[in-house]
Amino acid sequence: MFDQALFLRLKTLCRNVYLNEAPERYSLPCVIISRIDVAPTLDLDGWDGTASSIYRIDTYAASTKDARALAMKIITDFKSWRDPSFQALDPAGIADVMDKTTAKKLYSTRMTWEAFGPLI
Repeated sequence: MFDQALFLRLKTLCRNVYLNEAPERYSLPCVIISRIDVAPTLDLDGWDGTASSIYRIDTYAASTKDARALAMKIITDFKSWRDPSFQALDPAGIADVMDKTTAKKLYSTRMTWEAFGPLI
C-alpha cells in the first residue's frame, strides 16, 4: 500500500517522520504526513481498485532555510522514485509557513502531493 511505502521512503530522507501529528516530545527536523483526500477511480464498469489520493507532507525545522532544504530533498528524491505501490506521484502545491507555539517558533514547508494507484 502506498501509505506504508511513502512513510518508509520519507524515513530514508529524515529520521523523524510522523503520521498526522508530531508527538508531544518531537525532534527537529521532522516530517509530518497526512492523507487528506481519496477519490476512487470510477467508470461504467464500476471501481477498478485505483484512486487518486492527496497527501500533505510538511517539513519542520528550526529555520525557514532548513525546512525548505528538507522539502527540496524530498522533491528531488520523489522525481526519480518508482514503486509498485503507485503509478504516478505529482506535486500539487508548496508553501512556506511559520507556526507559533508556546515553546518556540517552528518553520515549515507545506507540500501537497497527488498519488495515483491501487487503493488497497
